[in-house]
Amino acid sequence: MKKRLTAYLLAMALVCTLIPTAFASQNADNASTAGTDISSLYEQLPQEEGSLTKSVATEDVVFEPEILSQDMHERLADSDDFEEFEYSRNYSNEAVENKENASLNANGTASFSTYGEQLDGLYYTFDSVSYAPVYVGPAMKQMYDNVKADISKGTSGAVFNGNTEELKKLGVSLTIPSMQELGLSLDDYKTVIGEMALNLSWVVYRCLDSDCPEMFYSNGYCRMGYGVRGTTMTVYLLPQYRAGFTSLSQRQQLQAQLDAKVSEVVANAAKYSTAYDKMKYFNDWLCENNEYNDDAISDSSYSEQVSGLPWSAASGLLSSSDSSIKGPVCEGYARAFQLLCKQVGINATVVVSDTGWHMWNNVRYGNQWTGVDVTWNDSMHTSQYFCSKVNNISGHWLDDSDFAGWFQYPELTEIADSSVLPFYDVSDSFWGRSNIQYVYDHSYMVGTNCVTFGTKSQITRAEFAQILYSIAGSPEVAYTGRFQDVAQGKWYTNAVLWAAEKGIVSGYPDGRYGVHDPIKREDIAVILYQYLGSPAAEAVDLGAKFTDADRIHGYAQPAVNWAVAKGVMSGNGNGTLNPRGTATRAESAVLISKTI
Repeated sequence: MKKRLTAYLLAMALVCTLIPTAFASQNADNASTAGTDISSLYEQLPQEEGSLTKSVATEDVVFEPEILSQDMHERLADSDDFEEFEYSRNYSNEAVENKENASLNANGTASFSTYGEQLDGLYYTFDSVSYAPVYVGPAMKQMYDNVKADISKGTSGAVFNGNTEELKKLGVSLTIPSMQELGLSLDDYKTVIGEMALNLSWVVYRCLDSDCPEMFYSNGYCRMGYGVRGTTMTVYLLPQYRAGFTSLSQRQQLQAQLDAKVSEVVANAAKYSTAYDKMKYFNDWLCENNEYNDDAISDSSYSEQVSGLPWSAASGLLSSSDSSIKGPVCEGYARAFQLLCKQVGINATVVVSDTGWHMWNNVRYGNQWTGVDVTWNDSMHTSQYFCSKVNNISGHWLDDSDFAGWFQYPELTEIADSSVLPFYDVSDSFWGRSNIQYVYDHSYMVGTNCVTFGTKSQITRAEFAQILYSIAGSPEVAYTGRFQDVAQGKWYTNAVLWAAEKGIVSGYPDGRYGVHDPIKREDIAVILYQYLGSPAAEAVDLGAKFTDADRIHGYAQPAVNWAVAKGVMSGNGNGTLNPRGTATRAESAVLISKTI
């Protein structure tokens, strides 16, 4: 494990503004350990005083800190009457000597979401003191949420602007065991509590760094501060900037360039409707528009004296269009891919290997997770590391010493092609999954975006016309002003006009089609009935079957009779048909699959 810096040394001097990790191997045969040897500095440090853990014995007595209110925290953060220390930290350049930690994470979890979501379950134990574990998870999660919300503000946020006073407000204040409870002298107490502050705050930053690709300007480099007043500790993060990001004007210029390029790439990916094809486009675009930056890895001072951009999403996205920005190392590829995925709603995170000096992506695809390593795909001219089981193969060991042992990684699955259902809101046990798979396979229905089917969303009259139009093969249609609310060139225009021309749909007496109106269940029956040419069906006693059969409009009676007789439409568990009720997209998928 990486040794941790302690408040004892940090209170004396800020000696640990270390070089950044290279974490950037191109392939298994070309791993780099760039960076100055800092082992002599570590030899000067006291022993570690504690560590985070994800669980404690059930019989343990646990100290549960009180998290102070936001108002109290801000007052403490603004106060000058307590002793305060600050210290800096980067990804360490120390490699783990074995793969012990990788074995801890060999079996992932399918329910993984983000690293930050796992903070809530962490405890802090004092290695040198016989005292109850401290349940720090809720405080860590609160600080994570505070800073993440600020990061989402972009250029107006305190993190982007480096506003120290505002950044302190994003921290957290919590009660801690007293010096007497721990049985320590004042100096030893400072060391132990400082170690605790470092552990919890650095891991919070690492989670933010892994979960938030929009924080392109502060990857892996942070100052952290804490102060103690009685039995209250205030902790905060001060994300820092490397060369190329140090001035606000530099960050603003890069943000503007990055926003424009991301919009361009995402717009070009819009021609692909599936998550798989969008991800493939992002992977291929990054490979085609970048060349691995060997110079950044061979020069240990590159990120501080030349530029930190190769380790940033900005490099992966801008190097092809701005000659002043050089190509990425693996972090640049991985963070750029993560940022592009996030823009289209795909949940992706970055993964670090200490022994492999490498970074890649884990990506949620539907109810599964898969792996993508753009760096190796580029350098090896392959697609072998796209949507594959990347974790715990050569160069990809799950032994990140800041996470291994108490954070879960996702269990990866190989995704062969776009036929795998990509929707986050359709679980394996969802009642309409097979029907949704059917309409998805046949391109009859797509999601509200590439990873959301919109199972609970009401389907509109225009959307239902579009489904039938897709089933018909989307034939050419001449525009007419048949309906007041169907303008030329809209996504639904051809579908509505085609359906009206075929006698499948009709509009309202006032000349509108009702494009955005939720469609009624009885009208779905009418449209499907007319789409099939009004086929014959045995008569059904609807009144005996449904308690609300009297609510079926006369014009819909033949169609509803057909739909019920053929098993296309059935009632609810309470004996009603709800003919004038609306239908969800999931219900529509079931109706379509039963009809076609």
